[in-house]
Amino acid sequence: QLKPDSRFLDIGAHYGYFTLIATAILDDRGEIYAYEPAKSSNRLLKANTERMENVKTFPLAVSNSDQDKLFYEFSNLHSEYNSMDMAQFEHEHWYQQNKPEVVTVKATTIDTITQSSGFKPDMIKIDVEGAEHEVIEGGIRYFQANAPQIIMEEVAPDRKNDTHKIAFDRLIGLGFRSYRIGD
Repeated sequence: QLKPDSRFLDIGAHYGYFTLIATAILDDRGEIYAYEPAKSSNRLLKANTERMENVKTFPLAVSNSDQDKLFYEFSNLHSEYNSMDMAQFEHEHWYQQNKPEVVTVKATTIDTITQSSGFKPDMIKIDVEGAEHEVIEGGIRYFQANAPQIIMEEVAPDRKNDTHKIAFDRLIGLGFRSYRIGD
């Protein structure tokens, strides 16, 4: 769905996998903003995108306020689970031996990003391991005035996906339609 002049917002960019896919589609007119609050993941994101002039990376969490947030950062082996919400992982067998470091990170919102920078994303990818509902709440004004496509991870019900359901229901309430990407 991306076009060469699209604007792509990657929230929970990790090492930049989806950012890099987007750069292959966009030309010099397209822009990408990639947000990753975990220090080690953000370093790799920057290294992976440093030669790409249309990519801007930010070491911030995206949430429901512009206030600092507690953030749980795992070692590189489990860094895909870095999150503001540990509830879905606390009962996993690997969690007990690989507890995250609790840090404070700076946060922003989609509404702040779009208002302060003028960046108006056509597509938004959200993968924040259980804090998707907070990201959606921080973008309500943007979503009401615009119609970006949103790609959002949803986890299986056995992983306590209640927060994903809240995010999904909020988007449906705003008039978004849902499509499942599967096999």
